[in-house]
Amino acid sequence: MIVKERGISMELQVFRCLKNRMVFTEKEKTYYINLEKGYSGELKFDELTKNLVDDCLIIKDLTLEITNNIFQIDSLLIFKDMLCVFEVKNYEDNFYFQSNKWYTLPSRKEINNPILQLDRSETLLRKYFQAHRFSIPIESKIVFVNPTFTLYQAPIDLPVVFPTQLQHLQSTLKSKRGTLTTQHTKLAKQLYDDHMVTTPFLRVPRYNYESLRKGLECRGCGEFYKQWGEVLLHCKNCGDFESVEAAFVRTVKEFKILFAERKITTNEIYDWCRIIPSIRLVRLLLNRYLNARGNGRSTYYEFP
Repeated sequence: MIVKERGISMELQVFRCLKNRMVFTEKEKTYYINLEKGYSGELKFDELTKNLVDDCLIIKDLTLEITNNIFQIDSLLIFKDMLCVFEVKNYEDNFYFQSNKWYTLPSRKEINNPILQLDRSETLLRKYFQAHRFSIPIESKIVFVNPTFTLYQAPIDLPVVFPTQLQHLQSTLKSKRGTLTTQHTKLAKQLYDDHMVTTPFLRVPRYNYESLRKGLECRGCGEFYKQWGEVLLHCKNCGDFESVEAAFVRTVKEFKILFAERKITTNEIYDWCRIIPSIRLVRLLLNRYLNARGNGRSTYYEFP
């Protein structure tokens, strides 16, 4: 049973909203690409576990805090006799292991040791269980899902699953059968309830409303629509069509992601979308798809 589905991190949501509205630095661009790769890798791992529904409780993308330390777990699986923690990596190409350090090939550039991240998460999870008086064995592994990944000189006892071992991992997880009890359900509920929806530290570019490009983006190629249509918007760049309602709602959601502290008002959205012919039409669309709050000039809108 899936207790918590995987969501798109707020960092990735912000980057996606910004990518066509500002110019990223090389560092920001690299970080964004890595966020996309990481999320893609997590979805690949979810495919391995999608059929584990009868004898397992699955919590995806879990963020917890214990003793003022925040830690994140990509996938947590609760079985009858054990809890499995998986850190998913979508690394590409060649790496090598030497003296407990990780390096890229052929550049021989040292990278952060993912084992240390795994150890930290497991240690903090054990502290969390102690604080809530839960006792269950924990098994933690890093799962490399990209078929191009190779790690040379890897010790045999390294807590990792290589791409060639994914099918074996899937079979092993399916074999962990056993009836779950109310204690397992209680544990899953506690983890779900304590999940941090937002975290205080987001690594996103610095931006402000005035500097961002305004308009409605094509859902396909990211170019901005040049002309408003009564029913459909047509992208001159890629030829894609999209309903005006879908494009409008998506663009208002992006506004709220980027500027959570600002209220959604008719004037704000009219300026944000730019190509909508009139404020009256913006008001009509807002009233159709969002909930109005207040009266007169103080009216603002919220998503249902």
